[in-house]
Amino acid sequence: MGQAPTGIEVRAKPQPLQFILYLLHPKIEIDGQVIKGKWGSQFFPLAPGSHTLNFSYPWIMGPANKASIDVSVYEGQVLTVTYKTRWLIFLAGRVSVAPATA
Repeated sequence: MGQAPTGIEVRAKPQPLQFILYLLHPKIEIDGQVIKGKWGSQFFPLAPGSHTLNFSYPWIMGPANKASIDVSVYEGQVLTVTYKTRWLIFLAGRVSVAPATA
C-alpha cells in the first residue's frame, strides 16, 4: 500500500454576501512561500514539522483580513486549516485548525 499523505488542507471561505471576493484570489503563505490560493478547499503537501501559515486577500488599500497560525504536522497526518474572512476588511481574518486525520 502507498504511504498516507502528509500536509494541510486549507479551506478558505468568504462571508456569504461577499460574492465580489470570488473575483479575487486569497493569498496563502506557507513558511514564507507565497501561493495564489483559491476559495474552497486546497491540499498542500508538506514535510513533517512546524509550519507558519499567513492568509489575506488583495484589496484597494493593501492586504485585507490578514491572519496567521503556526501548526505542527506529523508524518502521515493531514491538518484541516480553515480561513474565514470578516465583514470589515480592517479586522483580522479567522483561522482555525480541525482535528487531524491520520
